[in-house]
Amino acid sequence: MRHAVSCNSNAVPDRITENSAFTRLVRGGTLPALSIRRPVRQKDIEPVHSSIGSVCVYCGSSFGGRPAFTEAARHLGTLLAQADIRLVYGGGAVGLLGVVSQAVLDAGGRVTGIIPHFLVQAEVGKMNVTELIRTETMHDRKARMAEMFDGFVVLPGGLGTLDETFEIRIGKQLSLLQY
Repeated sequence: MRHAVSCNSNAVPDRITENSAFTRLVRGGTLPALSIRRPVRQKDIEPVHSSIGSVCVYCGSSFGGRPAFTEAARHLGTLLAQADIRLVYGGGAVGLLGVVSQAVLDAGGRVTGIIPHFLVQAEVGKMNVTELIRTETMHDRKARMAEMFDGFVVLPGGLGTLDETFEIRIGKQLSLLQY
């Protein structure tokens, strides 16, 4: 069973604490079901108990408009590593992509980056990940990412983040993906 967690700019707290709802996203191998229509509150969290081995994180290749976005990405990466959950992501070394992947690595976790050749050539790829998969196109990248995760998290990003999120959600709606 796959799980989804989404986080819009209103749901990212200005300060992330050990006791915050965001902190509990992956603790204990569970991901909660969260509402994305309003800020996250304690009553929004309903743990889903399952064995989650990998999580795909969709987020921006820039840092966004708030320092809390960077802090949230770093905190999520640390939590994933602590829970022994492999990060699957777009393979970038820049922006929030780079922050979350580096946080996983710094905490001793595993990272699988999936990146098209043209982005490697543009020198925005992160080469020091646990596993790096190079694809021909962006479409191939999205397909490989969808094959490899047990759940996904969406952090702030731009049009690319929205595109990837919509594709995954539409895949679920059309019963092409199970999570």
